[in-house]
Amino acid sequence: MTLPNVIQLGPFSGRPAAGSEGHLYFASDTGRQYRDNGIGWDDVTPPAAPATSHYVTTQAEAALPASVNLGALATGLVKITVAAGVATPSIAAAGTDYATPYAAQAAAEVLAGPATGPNAAPAFRALVASDLPVMTGDSGAGGVKGAVPAPGAGAAAAGEYLKADGAWSVPPAVFATQNAAKVLAGPTSGAAAVPTFRALAPTDLPAMTGDSGAGGAQGAVPAPAAGTAAQGKYLKADGTWSVPPGTTPAMTGDTGAGGTGGTVPPPTAGAAAAGKYLKADGTWSVPPGSGSTPVMIGDTGSGGVAGSVPAPGAGTAAAGKFLKADGTWAVPAGGGGSTINFADAETPAGAIGGGNVNFTLAHPPNPSASLQLFKNGVLQIQGVDYTLTVAAIAFVTAPDANDTLVAFYRY
Repeated sequence: MTLPNVIQLGPFSGRPAAGSEGHLYFASDTGRQYRDNGIGWDDVTPPAAPATSHYVTTQAEAALPASVNLGALATGLVKITVAAGVATPSIAAAGTDYATPYAAQAAAEVLAGPATGPNAAPAFRALVASDLPVMTGDSGAGGVKGAVPAPGAGAAAAGEYLKADGAWSVPPAVFATQNAAKVLAGPTSGAAAVPTFRALAPTDLPAMTGDSGAGGAQGAVPAPAAGTAAQGKYLKADGTWSVPPGTTPAMTGDTGAGGTGGTVPPPTAGAAAAGKYLKADGTWSVPPGSGSTPVMIGDTGSGGVAGSVPAPGAGTAAAGKFLKADGTWAVPAGGGGSTINFADAETPAGAIGGGNVNFTLAHPPNPSASLQLFKNGVLQIQGVDYTLTVAAIAFVTAPDANDTLVAFYRY
């Protein structure tokens, strides 16, 4: 067994600092014997030194020779004492291999105190986790090597690795390629959930803070309420939707909960001739019982609408005409009279789009009321949507480039 510096000999002033519990030191100048207790030196000199220096072995007590070879002490070494006036024996240098005082032990076992509990005599055992100092992670100035800290329950399932700071953590994720305008975010509403890639939603954006005197903060524009556009409102710097000064919003008709004051909506063409008035719901309508009845709408294939009989043109009676279900005055088939020609699905001549309102028929309708002019399949009202002069049509509003015009009439 190698016993480096377990037993040292020298002057009292040469005694090393304590800290190696169990080491012995013999002061050659005072003859005193000391034992290191880990924090200091205990004087363990026997109270009555024997007349003859001796050492004790497992076999017998023998007189101390002038030179001591610790290997000769074999097992069971207890102490070495030197009486006053006796020459100090020489001790073999530290590091000399001596016979071990311990029995053979199994591999990977060390002489150590108990792993847990109160203090107890050292025994040979395997090292346990508590014997090892745990590593100190780097917090900016480096760490200290040691045993790996124990991972918590579920650390493996969570994909955690030991980070240099000593913590078990999930490494920064590496994400797959994503579509444009997608962000990694939690749910837009409800309980917390694992982030996913999705498009931003209005709830992700902080709303702007309007200026109330000290400035505002940027953010999403607040949602305008229903009818805000119709009322001519704009976003004010205070964060509200308001009508700019000098402008008057259009009135909002009553639909059951009351309306709001404002400018009167413009009446459509022919509204006055039709005897219409502004109704409280914001529409131009014929008052009930006013004596004004809308003209009937003839059947063009899906039925018509009841109303007053259209006025017959001059000479209608003389021509033997009757009111037809399509709302026109016509001579019944086989009823005699002059020859009647029909123009079916004729496209009036004229440029569609570009603001043009003037178109021409191939023949002057006879009577003029026989003209049924359709725009995109919707019957146009003569005198309201257009005027007819002989064979010339003049629209109130110019048709769009994609509109389709079809005319049916007699001549």
